[in-house]
Amino acid sequence: MWRWWASGIPLVLLTLLAAPSQATTLNELRVAVRIFDFMIDPPRGRTPLAVIFDGQNKASQEDAVSIGNWLNSGISSEKAQFIPILVDVLHLSEVPYVRVGIVAGGASAHFERVLDYALKNHTVTISSDMGCMQSGICTVGIAGTPRVEVVINRAVAASCGVEFSEAFRLMVREY
Repeated sequence: MWRWWASGIPLVLLTLLAAPSQATTLNELRVAVRIFDFMIDPPRGRTPLAVIFDGQNKASQEDAVSIGNWLNSGISSEKAQFIPILVDVLHLSEVPYVRVGIVAGGASAHFERVLDYALKNHTVTISSDMGCMQSGICTVGIAGTPRVEVVINRAVAASCGVEFSEAFRLMVREY
């Protein structure tokens, strides 16, 4: 009995360590898209939106495809209709200026590329991976469970030249 239980420990640890990053939920995407409306100079009309993912991570690819499909199904903000462009983070520097981006789950191995692009292009980046915002990469982080929480990274927003309305900043937490 002891041997069976003890031999299962490495399997359990391996399973926990190999667990994929959490995918973006539909609710988190709806919140993310609405955040763009609260920018001082929000995107308007048909606007390209970079869905940034790690092409070497299957879970990240799947999250990006889901985000793209949801955006194509009509999820938009009040002021803009977003046209998703799926972008492998390794090819992000080749993408012409995109003003808004959503970072798919599982892209953390290449966060520095996301920040480089955002700084160079003044791109607002949003992710449901709160680590992206907390590590100073993404402008906004969204947590959908247990309740919706939106957090702005003030330093990243300032560095990217992004400003949000005062009313919005009162509704969210700043990091």
